[in-house]
Amino acid sequence: MIEPVWGPVHRDIVDLLADHPADVPAVVDHLTKLQDMLVRLPPLEDSCPLADFNKLYLTITSSVLDGLYDDRFVDPVFLSRLDVEFAARYFDAMRLWTDSSPGTPKAWSCLFERMRGPDARPLPSAAAGVNAHINFDLPFALVTTFDHLESEPVDGSDQHHDYLEINNIFADKIPGLRRGYLERWQLLIDMLNGDIDDW
Repeated sequence: MIEPVWGPVHRDIVDLLADHPADVPAVVDHLTKLQDMLVRLPPLEDSCPLADFNKLYLTITSSVLDGLYDDRFVDPVFLSRLDVEFAARYFDAMRLWTDSSPGTPKAWSCLFERMRGPDARPLPSAAAGVNAHINFDLPFALVTTFDHLESEPVDGSDQHHDYLEINNIFADKIPGLRRGYLERWQLLIDMLNGDIDDW
């Protein structure tokens, strides 16, 4: 008998992926529940490569949600739709992998394949997820967002402003997140480097 893709939490993950979140609070809820499941995956409990990425993604998306509540964005309808479309790409990739579909994006497969590997390390795993999500998923999410809103991207628009505002959230959150993946000796080197690697 073939072992389920997600081991002991397979049924829970399948159930979670059965629907798409409709708004940013639901995206945060999905990511939170997914994180609780991923950290229980053997053989690397508490050090799952996908959990390493998901933790980062959850932190950034929670900050986006806070920004929506705090009126940080000029066009919250655009930003909310982009967040939902962006998350859908991630959850769809997981769903395809769960079904052993050859349609699983290669950008994601390289991380999913490391799930059971003995050599998966937190920082490279998180970076691989960020690479797949931003470099592969984001362009498609932008296209579907503008299609949904029946508008077009324009330099200097409110949507462009809000899109760039996400960079400020990343700049604020990534240094602390990155340090959370480091071992004690790496933190010492990081401290000696000062802020240069954050820049």
